[in-house]
Amino acid sequence: HGTAVVSLLYSDKNTRTPGLLPNAKVVVANPYHVVEGGDERTDVYDLVRAIDYLVSQKLDVINLSLEGPDNDLLRDVIEDAYQKGVPVVAAVGNASSQTEIFYPAGYTTVIAVTAVDAKGKVFRRANRGLHIDFSAPGVELWGAASGSGYKKYSGTSFAAPFVSAAIGMMRVREGQ
Repeated sequence: HGTAVVSLLYSDKNTRTPGLLPNAKVVVANPYHVVEGGDERTDVYDLVRAIDYLVSQKLDVINLSLEGPDNDLLRDVIEDAYQKGVPVVAAVGNASSQTEIFYPAGYTTVIAVTAVDAKGKVFRRANRGLHIDFSAPGVELWGAASGSGYKKYSGTSFAAPFVSAAIGMMRVREGQ
């Protein structure tokens, strides 16, 4: 998942997926760890540490392709990023919910992104709601597969990098 998201932002310009920002500096902070059964999970403590680290790097934008419940610690670190002028972009999630809001995309200081297909139709599994700020391509996108090769991905996680890339380019042009 993370490999595919990063490949949408940055990868070798001579591959099937050259990346939206092939000359960008990408900083990765992986809050995930393997749990019993081989699945990868994170907790709020590790997620907050990762976001805090990214904020300390004075990046042009932070992309969060994950979602979960509201949490006071998460809200505080997101607010800190906002106060320090680091925009946070987050995927709204893929639970097909029209009522439940997931976080961090649900915070007002976060730029919430949903996925659309090539015809502009909202991804069938994407969450919906008034908190969504942008839609971007996120259906059947080629991205790097963990290990090697490429495959197609769909979901709001893969739409968020398009908005992050646009913000990053704007901030660089503005000299931020």
